[in-house]
Amino acid sequence: MRRPTAIIQHCKICKNKFITQPSAIKKGRGKFCSDACRNLGRRARKIRKCQVCKKKFTICLSKIKIGYGKFCSRKCSYLGRRTCQIRRCQFCKKGFTVVLSRKGISKFCSRKCYGLGERTRQTRKCQVCKKKFNTFPSRIKKGGGKFCSKKCRKTSQIRKCQYCKKGFTTYPSVIKKGLGKFCSRKCGGLGRRVGGINSDGYRIITTDNGVMLEHRYVMQKYLGRKLKSTETVHHMKGKADNDISNLTLKEKAHSQGQTYEELADILRSVGCTVKIPRKLLQVSHGH
Repeated sequence: MRRPTAIIQHCKICKNKFITQPSAIKKGRGKFCSDACRNLGRRARKIRKCQVCKKKFTICLSKIKIGYGKFCSRKCSYLGRRTCQIRRCQFCKKGFTVVLSRKGISKFCSRKCYGLGERTRQTRKCQVCKKKFNTFPSRIKKGGGKFCSKKCRKTSQIRKCQYCKKGFTTYPSVIKKGLGKFCSRKCGGLGRRVGGINSDGYRIITTDNGVMLEHRYVMQKYLGRKLKSTETVHHMKGKADNDISNLTLKEKAHSQGQTYEELADILRSVGCTVKIPRKLLQVSHGH
């Protein structure tokens, strides 16, 4: 049997000649003349530049063949594999690296710049004194940033409650929305209650003391006291109009009842001196 022909090679480390077999070259061997040169060859390093931080570093040739040797550290490898991009901070204008997946989120290089950048103020005009002032965008989003100070916020406008007729303060923005008509929730609930009509044709409303006839409630409010059980309120021009000018207060029932002025005339004819309050006289005359 014929022996394979030997091949003369040059060692890659010491450059000396040595003999090797063709089968060893086919398998990727036959590059070094001895074990010492082989160990040195495998440890041979090459200077490369990091693709992320641009720093120089050394790496083995064997790792470069496998596909490594692009990044100097694990941190740079992590950032590089996630495809980083250099951006400019919106506050300090310095450059910083950001991952493309956070491209729409990362606008600042640090937490300090983030805090200062997000607190960027906007110029607005006060709704009361018309002065210009600076406020945060976050307050504007929540519906604030309308007044320059607490004084202007409290001043706003003075209105009269549509139910209890008391004065109260409200904001111009509330009035624009069609609100600011009642001084409290209680007055708002009572003022919005239109009520219903009973079988006799009288309007019924709900008050603090319960359900009662509206014309009696109006008379009580006008006199400032509760009506007696013997007193009745008479409509002069129809039951639908419950204004005080259309109401008359009588003693006893409607058909048999008499006004306070008629009762006073009867008492004076007997010889008694009678003084009738002005409000009762006005109600007796039908206002």
